[in-house]
Amino acid sequence: MTEPHEYSAALRLFSQTRPLADLKSVLGEPTTSHDLGDPVSGQMPAGPTRQHSYWGYEPAGSRTGRPLDALLADIAEFVEAHRATLELQLDPVLMRRLADLDLRITFDVY
Repeated sequence: MTEPHEYSAALRLFSQTRPLADLKSVLGEPTTSHDLGDPVSGQMPAGPTRQHSYWGYEPAGSRTGRPLDALLADIAEFVEAHRATLELQLDPVLMRRLADLDLRITFDVY
């Protein structure tokens, strides 16, 4: 028997203008984050700094064998709860075109 796949899924939001505190005030505590102006490397605090704020949410159970559809359902639930404050958009025309192709869509986003 083969080992089950390990999946991870995350919602990651970046801003070049809003500090992390603003993102937290709207979305709550992230599971991962950094702020605009933070050092890129903790080993080089005087080195380059981040050009954007980052707020990340990774559902519980990522990388533990939890099914991918369950992880994505958790992200969908989070987005539904914060719909009024998030601007996540896919063009409806594009979504219809993709649906008409009857293809599975894989997101591999870094």
